[in-house]
Amino acid sequence: MQPKRLLLVRSVSLQQLDLILPQLRQRFAGVEIAVITHAHSVPELTATEGVAEVVVYPYKRPFSPFWRWGERGSALAARLSLHPSEGVVVPVTNHSGYGFLNVLLFALSIPAESRWMFTAGGELEPLAVGKLLLRGVKQLLLATVALLVTVALTPFVLLLLPLLFLGQKGDDSG
Repeated sequence: MQPKRLLLVRSVSLQQLDLILPQLRQRFAGVEIAVITHAHSVPELTATEGVAEVVVYPYKRPFSPFWRWGERGSALAARLSLHPSEGVVVPVTNHSGYGFLNVLLFALSIPAESRWMFTAGGELEPLAVGKLLLRGVKQLLLATVALLVTVALTPFVLLLLPLLFLGQKGDDSG
């Protein structure tokens, strides 16, 4: 199905958006593109050709799937329901989406018929809940392993550093 309106989540630089917007207009001929962004990007996006509407994310913190909580979240939900989008697009700066989990989960929380990740290679990949959850578990496991390795190696590094400096000092005096 060809969407009439896309909501693009601004998760990349404005320069990258300038490259992505023409590609989306080419893939989805005649589509209206709205962009959801933090307040600091509104002036630039308002002046960007091909952006029909700029929706302000009402929080200063990163995009979150829990955005609907509170008064500001309710106001954003009401605004998005006034102008519903058939598709949500999340641009990422790599091919896998790693590092963008919060934004991808945020995209899943927005009512739409379709959701895609726009990769650095210009590919539109459908977002699937199971795939994202698996990716999140992998990221959590990798972070846990990295933390455990760091904690395990820290005492050895702290013991060896003084020995390295003593060895260098002895070499300089010879």
